[in-house]
Amino acid sequence: MTPIKRTFTLSQEKVRNVIFLIIALCIIWFIASRFSAIARGPSLVSYTLLPDPDTPALISMQGVVKHVARLTINGYPVIPAVDDGFEYTLLAPAGYSLVTIFGEDKFGKTFTKKLSIYTDEPPDQTSIVSPTPSIEETQEEKTDTTL
Repeated sequence: MTPIKRTFTLSQEKVRNVIFLIIALCIIWFIASRFSAIARGPSLVSYTLLPDPDTPALISMQGVVKHVARLTINGYPVIPAVDDGFEYTLLAPAGYSLVTIFGEDKFGKTFTKKLSIYTDEPPDQTSIVSPTPSIEETQEEKTDTTL
């Protein structure tokens, strides 16, 4: 039995077909990567809340968004930076506060993130500007209100 020799020859037509197939796959990959943003829509990638040490009611919010054309926090517009980062300062009074982050892409897809923030009461820093009332003045006010 003699071994069979197989030869592989590349014709111009086969080379042209392989090159066409490679170019077609590259075009399909490019189109799919560009339109994947449409399929994913906008998103809030990350965020951090940092309280202001000097003013406890102020909270600095920093974060990153992707594929966002319009961003609002509690209804106020926020413009993301070129690197998709944003920074916003919140006024959060003592107790619970609700923060709503809303984003929309240029195709109308949206996301909404709602956060509940709890801030403690600041230590009593009240200072009395006028002199304190005397006992007689306080009793006099009480007797006037009972009539």
